[in-house]
Amino acid sequence: MNKGVVLTTVLIISVLLFVLVGTFLFLAMTARLINERYHENLTALGLAEAGVDYAIWEINFSKGDFLPTEGWGGTNPKIKTINNFYDTDAHIYGDINISVYNPGTNEIAIISEGLLNSITGPTVRRKVQVGLRPHKLFERAILAVGTINIGGNTKIDSYKSSLGPYGGTNVGKNGDVLTNGQGVPAIEIFGSATVEGDA
Repeated sequence: MNKGVVLTTVLIISVLLFVLVGTFLFLAMTARLINERYHENLTALGLAEAGVDYAIWEINFSKGDFLPTEGWGGTNPKIKTINNFYDTDAHIYGDINISVYNPGTNEIAIISEGLLNSITGPTVRRKVQVGLRPHKLFERAILAVGTINIGGNTKIDSYKSSLGPYGGTNVGKNGDVLTNGQGVPAIEIFGSATVEGDA
C-alpha cells in the first residue's frame, strides 16, 4: 500500500514539474518570437526611412533629376527599388521601394516601403509617407525688429543654392529687406549701396 502511495505521489509531482517546465518553455519561446518580430518591424521601418532619406538626397544633391541611369523609372510617381540593402559589413537587411510623387514641384510626396524577409513568419512590410515643402528659413535677405542702415558699397541680392554657387547667371533680385521698426526712415540706404529686391 505504501509503495502505491509513493508511486502515485512521484507521478503527480513528475506531471506537475512537466507542466511547469512546459509552460516555462512555451512562455520563453513566445517571448523570443515576439522580440524577433519586434526587431524585424523596427528593421523594416528603418529601411523605409532610409528610402525617404535617399529620395531627399536625390532632390537636394542631384537636382531631383531622378535619372533612369540611376535606376529611377516612371513619370509620376518616379519609382526606384533597392534590392538587398546592406550595411558596411555586407549584412543584408532587405529591400526598399521608393515612390516620389509630383517631382519638380513645391508639393512633393515620398512613399517608401521597407521589406524584410522574416525568419518567424511572412514578409514584414513598413511604409513611411513624407510631404516636402520649400523651406521658408531665408524668405528675406535681412529681417530686423529695428532700424536698418545699409551703406558703403553694400549690395544685397539673392541666389538659389540648388542651382550651384553664387555668381554669373545665379544672381537674383529677391534680396528683400524687411523690418517692423518705427523709425523714420525705418530702412536707410546710403552711399553706393543697392538692394536687388523689395525694402
